[in-house]
Amino acid sequence: MSIPIAEGEAFNGACAKLVQTTRESGMAHQTRNWHAVEVSDFGGGNLRLMVTGEFQSLRSNEVAHLKEAVPQGINAHVLILDMAVEASGTGSDIVVWKHVTPFAKPVSPRQYSEVWIQHDGTSKSVKVEVVLS
Repeated sequence: MSIPIAEGEAFNGACAKLVQTTRESGMAHQTRNWHAVEVSDFGGGNLRLMVTGEFQSLRSNEVAHLKEAVPQGINAHVLILDMAVEASGTGSDIVVWKHVTPFAKPVSPRQYSEVWIQHDGTSKSVKVEVVLS
């Protein structure tokens, strides 16, 4: 099924308007589908905390990364991560959901019960799931 040129141009114009409005409002990138999982290798050792999620990109050349916040909070069972969105090279205006680059950290058993993801003044709380192998 082909879309007539006029309708395609209207759609592209609507997408460009959405990106422009989002930028002008200073709205943070939206996020969703966060998971924090404590996993081990097959022998039951070498535990890692894996954090994954998605963000709504406003340009085709944007990528998001997680890193540990400095300083961490006062609760030792909560890991605070900062999400940074970076653009490299040339990109085009497009609103699309992308995966955040996965975050991994060696941990001891049940070291963290919760992860907070911070970005542009917003915060999301994610409970840590423990996967037994």
